[in-house]
Amino acid sequence: MKYFAIFLDDYLKYKDLFKFKEIGRSYLAVIVESDVDPARCSRVELTKEEAFAWRFVEVPENVSQITVRPNTEVYEQLKDRYLEKVPQVVNKSTGEVDPEVIKYKYTLTSEDREKALSLRNKIDCYVPYNDYYKD
Repeated sequence: MKYFAIFLDDYLKYKDLFKFKEIGRSYLAVIVESDVDPARCSRVELTKEEAFAWRFVEVPENVSQITVRPNTEVYEQLKDRYLEKVPQVVNKSTGEVDPEVIKYKYTLTSEDREKALSLRNKIDCYVPYNDYYKD
């Protein structure tokens, strides 16, 4: 499998032709998994680790944990790592906790931050700033 950041315009144009498996979205790019090289698309080839770091790209530097809800794409991608179970307070006035309503917290590692920065740099270097952020 190969991993690519394909820019949104091309992704929408060619998604049916290439049968991409969408992993996530970051900035103006869609992170995809594909068996073939999508030659017609504006793309950047990624490593597997960079592709799966899409969820950490927009996490601020001062934040060390992210919240992950069950039955989401992020949960499916992170379930093999350590997720801390956090019960949800259902009734704030009484502090009642419902064990059925669960969310998880994932603590970011330095490797997660490095891969996210690498992904961001690859996307930023490829997208001309003036084409997408006009005044």
